[in-house]
Formats: sequence, structure tokens, C-alpha cells
Amino acid sequence: MKQQQYDGTATKLIFQPAKTKIKKQMHDLQDLGEELVGLSKEHLAEIDIPDNLRDAVREVKKNQKFCAIKRQMQYIGKLMRDIDPAPIQAKLSEWNGTSRQHIACCTR
Repeated sequence: MKQQQYDGTATKLIFQPAKTKIKKQMHDLQDLGEELVGLSKEHLAEIDIPDNLRDAVREVKKNQKFCAIKRQMQYIGKLMRDIDPAPIQAKLSEWNGTSRQHIACCTR
């Protein structure tokens, strides 16, 4: 989407990402949060994440009702917007055996 912005001297065109692309990124973060929820306490302790995110993940495990879990997962997705997901993804892929280093190590 194009948006015109006037800065006093000239008009600039600013390209913003499409709404569907933003929504996909948010769903990907929420999916990553679901993977965090599936981790054991020991694995969760090894990942460097903020305390509020760690508490939110623990809270999901306490909830039994579907609506409460869904709402908490959305909250986790919101919290994950403020952090860099790359280290978390790298650690999860290392544990799942899908990281490039793990595959290279096993194929030698």
C-alpha cells in the first residue's frame, strides 16, 4: 500500500507491508509461541526469553478451557512481537534436529 507523506519540501512515497503479510507474521509468531508451550520446564528454562513471556507460557499450561487457552496464546503472540524470534527458532530447530549444524554433524 502506498501512502504519501509531505515533509515540507517534497512528497515521499512510503511503502507499507500489506495487511495479509502482517497478519501472516503475527500468526507465525503465535505458532512459535505454541511451540514454546509444548516445551518441558527444563527446555523452557534454557531459552533466553523475557520473564513476562515465560510467565505467559506457564499460565497456558494451567488453563483447561479452550477459550482461555486461545486468549492466552494470542497474548503470547502479542508479547513475541517485541522480541527477536530468531534465537528461539534456532534453539527449537536444534532440539528438533532440523538445524543446519545438526544435519551437517550427523551426515559426516
